[in-house]
Amino acid sequence: ITEIPSTMKELESVFDKLLADGITPVSSNAGEHAVLQTWWQLISQNASREEIDNFILMSDRSDMTGGAFAEGTAHLEKWLRKGYLGKQLAGLKADDMERAFLAGKMPFMANGTWSFNRINEEAPFNWGMLKFPDSKLTAGASGHLWAIPTDAKNKACARAWIKKSLSKSVQGEIAKLGGIPVIVDPSTIEDQRMKEMNKTFQTLKTKNQLSYYPDYPVPGLLDYQMAGLQSIASGAQSGKKFLKGMKDYYEGNK
Repeated sequence: ITEIPSTMKELESVFDKLLADGITPVSSNAGEHAVLQTWWQLISQNASREEIDNFILMSDRSDMTGGAFAEGTAHLEKWLRKGYLGKQLAGLKADDMERAFLAGKMPFMANGTWSFNRINEEAPFNWGMLKFPDSKLTAGASGHLWAIPTDAKNKACARAWIKKSLSKSVQGEIAKLGGIPVIVDPSTIEDQRMKEMNKTFQTLKTKNQLSYYPDYPVPGLLDYQMAGLQSIASGAQSGKKFLKGMKDYYEGNK
């Protein structure tokens, strides 16, 4: 494999070649959030801005049993069936996934920027990053917003904290430590991988191509999604049944 895959077809062709050599292509887990994030990314691959906003922001009625949701869930089932993400995922945690990647046992790891610093510090091999190919949108968000309660006893202190945390010096330090700051000029980051990661994020943010995270809309949705995707990974539940249950949970807890 000498070139980075630029299309989903090329990526899956690489996965098939690895499997043919007895190598699990992607380090993942279902004991924590990795399969959830891969599922959401496969939905985001073909989702329109409207489909995502209807689900996340409740802008309009969301079709959770058809469209990009059905396509992405079926795509995940295909990946699981083929063995792209390995076996016995329900028993694996994030640390297991990262350790397998760092040991060089699996050549890809689909995960978020929170793993960046560990990989950057511990990987004994040269490595790089790529976005999921052919994706209209990318799973992720620009972080949570600061807020000051109306009955806060020291609003001036809170305002000072917000001003300081959003200052160029603090935001720049976040970038240097491997994070995704809200405000930063990527050209000021010295580490090339961190610079690349932040440039990619800034581009996604500027083009409104972030699909947020799938548990945002209603309380408790993450627990439902985690349990359901674990059962899909183990073969105990179909994707169609999972989406029908998620729709019922979503509608019942708005």
